[in-house]
Amino acid sequence: MVIRAVLFDTPGVIYDRPEIGVGLQTLLDHYGLKPRHPSVVRTTLRAALYDANVGRINLDDFFNAVLRTHGLVEPQAMAAGREALRFDASRVTLANGTSLAIRNLAQNGLKLGALVNSPYLAADEIAWLARLGIPANAWALYETSCESGILMPDLVLIEQAIRHLNMPPNEIALVSRDLDCLEVAAAQGVTSIAFQPTVPLPTYALSITHLGDLTAIFAQL
Repeated sequence: MVIRAVLFDTPGVIYDRPEIGVGLQTLLDHYGLKPRHPSVVRTTLRAALYDANVGRINLDDFFNAVLRTHGLVEPQAMAAGREALRFDASRVTLANGTSLAIRNLAQNGLKLGALVNSPYLAADEIAWLARLGIPANAWALYETSCESGILMPDLVLIEQAIRHLNMPPNEIALVSRDLDCLEVAAAQGVTSIAFQPTVPLPTYALSITHLGDLTAIFAQL
């Protein structure tokens, strides 16, 4: 078996983003407010996040919901808050070695794709990653849920990615933290690779600790 393409279930694998970014924290400090606990925010915003992730509501509406959850209500504060959240959205972080690993895979001729549950546009995410050393032309495919209207690990999204790459599923690998995502991919014949797993894996899944491990994994297949 030869792997010719790699799909990444991107959040938590390629990049991370703090739950409370510096822009929002600064704004809350200005208004004498403390951020709500992340678990409260996640519970309160579950429906709004889903709607934003599938494109049912726009970013301003989603940001307004986030800001109200933290206690901001005045129009001036809301306007400043939306700008703060836009800034925070762009401040993704990469683990050490991530950009080098992605560049090496692309330079070795592999087609790379991202399947992302995100309320942000693919063009924006690609630009944010480019700023951190992952060139825009590294991606053969970058699909965000707000544009496709489909959330990972939906079978349809993975099937569409396979068609876009135009190669047999057994020549494609998918890297994810999500066991459901790995299961759906494996059912299509895609090689499933768990990233930093914390639970026992099914027999069909491989595992890596760092993205730089992918080259060695592919050499053994």
